[in-house]
Amino acid sequence: MPLLQKTCADYGPGRIITVADKALNSGDNVVFLMSKGGGIIFSQKIRGASQDLQSYVFDPEGYAEERGIVQQADLWNEKDGNQDKPVFRMKSRIYRQELWVTYSDDIKRRIPLDVKQIVCYNELYARRQKHKRAELIAKAQKIIQNPKLYDKKK
Repeated sequence: MPLLQKTCADYGPGRIITVADKALNSGDNVVFLMSKGGGIIFSQKIRGASQDLQSYVFDPEGYAEERGIVQQADLWNEKDGNQDKPVFRMKSRIYRQELWVTYSDDIKRRIPLDVKQIVCYNELYARRQKHKRAELIAKAQKIIQNPKLYDKKK
């Protein structure tokens, strides 16, 4: 927050959108950024997310094919035979989220805040991750079958 205040002071009162890791995703940070007229973009894992968010993500309703966002997906779609399978899809919604915010009396209270949730799905990335998991599983199975080959003492 102090860095953002300094940035605003140095560069003027324009709107600042902060793109950050999930670690910055605290109620205090989000509300601070929004109260200054700015915004925040951060990623969120689906595993461990609320049931409501998981249901929204896995519901195929509302996804639309998007082009011009992921270059590899656009190139894939241009190849013969790939036009009927959209590779990159997105959907979004406005969602009322309850955030814990520390007030000036140092007591945390829940406040509602409307946030925009954007969900993206990239089939090429999903295939790549599936391949990586398969490689790790194969390596683990080799270690289980012959653990002496993987002894660190050698």
